[in-house]
This record gives sequence, C-alpha cells and structure tokens, in this order.
Amino acid sequence: MIFRVRDEKTDGLYTTYDVHPALSELAINMCHIPLTLLTTEATRRLFTEDSAIKKKQTVHRVTKAKTWIIDISEFPKESEISIGDWHAAWRRFIFLMSKIAEKPVIKRWNDHYDFLSSQEDFDKDFSAILRFDIEQRTSYFTSPHTFSEDQYYKRFERLRINAIKEDIAKERESFRMERSQYSSRSNKYQPYARDKLSTSNNFSDHSKSFRPPRNDLPAICFICKRDHKFPKCDETTTPEGKQTYAKRIERQIVKRDGNNPICFFFNASNKRCERSHTDLHICSLCGSPDHGACSRKCL
Repeated sequence: MIFRVRDEKTDGLYTTYDVHPALSELAINMCHIPLTLLTTEATRRLFTEDSAIKKKQTVHRVTKAKTWIIDISEFPKESEISIGDWHAAWRRFIFLMSKIAEKPVIKRWNDHYDFLSSQEDFDKDFSAILRFDIEQRTSYFTSPHTFSEDQYYKRFERLRINAIKEDIAKERESFRMERSQYSSRSNKYQPYARDKLSTSNNFSDHSKSFRPPRNDLPAICFICKRDHKFPKCDETTTPEGKQTYAKRIERQIVKRDGNNPICFFFNASNKRCERSHTDLHICSLCGSPDHGACSRKCL
C-alpha cells in the first residue's frame, strides 16, 4: 500500500505543502539554502513544477561525490526578498531544520531568528539584518562551525553601521546632484557674467542686494558649530562649552547618546530626503525636527 491512514500527518503550520526534498539535498551537499526557496510561492512551485525546474551537477565539498541539485538561479535573488516573505520563509526554515538538525542546532537558529526579528528598528535596518542573516546561514551551511557570541554580535553591529554609511553616501550623492541641477537652472537664464552685471548696475555693495551672497556665511560644522567640516570633527563640546548633541563615527553623524544615525541630507539642505526614515530628520546641533543644521536657527 502506498497511502495508509497511519502515515497521515495532522494539520500543522503547512496545510498545503511540506518542505520539498530538494532543500534537504542542498543541505546534504553543504550548499547554502536561500530563503527565496522557502517562500510560499517558491514552495508551491517546487511541488507543482518539480520536473520543469532546472538542475545542475555539483561536487560534495567533503566526499567529492557528484550529484544533481536544483539551480537556485531559477528563483528570485535572496538579497531582494521582502520583509513579509522573509518572515514566512524563516518559519519554513525552522521547520526544515527540525527535520535535518539536532536540537542544539535548531535552538541556535531559533535564537538567531528571534534576535533579528526583535530588533527595535527592524524595518529601517532590514537591509543590514538581511545581509547579516544571509552571511551567517551561508557560512554555517557551507562549513558548519561552533557559535561565537562575541564575534556574532560584533559582526552584526559592523554590518549595521556599514548599511548606515551606505545610506548616508547615497543621501550625499542625491544632495550633490540636486545642488548641481539647481545651479544649472539658476545660471541658465543669466545673459551676462556676474562681475559685469555687478559693475554695470553698481551692485558692488552687498548691503544693497535683496539676497546676501552665500559666502557671507562661513562654513559651519554640523557637530560642534565651529568653522570646519564635520568629517574631521572630534570635538565633544561647542564653543560655548556645552556638550555637543551629535558626534562622528568615521564619516557619519550620530547622536552622542545611543549612536543613532542622523540624516546628513536633511541637515545640509534643510529638506526631508526621499528615504523613509523621518525619525532621522533632526538638527544635528540641537535635535529639533523643525530645521536642519544649515538653517542656523539654533545658533
């Protein structure tokens, strides 16, 4: 008999499909299992289109035996998985581990998921969380190793900071491009050179101009209010002797208390950037959400 009542499973988390055997084959051959193979859509496809999914030959890292495994390039990139799919895939991943791993290993990955999913700024930090998650699972599945708590948390913090730095770099580039476009538009309709216009109209006295030139205002550090650029600032107090609201970690501005990042674009332009992190849109000099440091409202 092929189907027996005693072999039937009770309804559990997965009411339609179990975990496909192809995933266990990846684990047996010490290959990384992308979470994009564990989403609801991927699971349905594995079971209903099994014969149509491309396979490739691989060599076991230890035994050197040749075998066929599914070609993961047939599925979406794991680095582009959505937050909702990530959570759903992780539930299936734990279910998979319960079938192929010992209890201490299952607990290790349960704790890993709990740590990541409980991050206070999960949505905002998801790119760093995903990068760390992929790195940790890839490292373990391709070469199983013991857990080092110190290295684990240090690596997570490093990737989180790197992600923040990348966001700041993108904001700076966006700000630079916007300034460049504004400069092009503002000069487009000027028929005369600025010095000729000034001479011919007797506007050499800046006090008569309705808009003072930009160089009337000296440069200001977004951390300590002094006349230098913030990437070189190591000051802890303002010229008035008060503790600075922000500080520098490498080339990024963060709050002195807690090291939470502060949006550079907002402070440099006094406008909210297009990124979805309104909580970072605060003045790096005083912490107010009403203005950026460049407005000098709090000086």
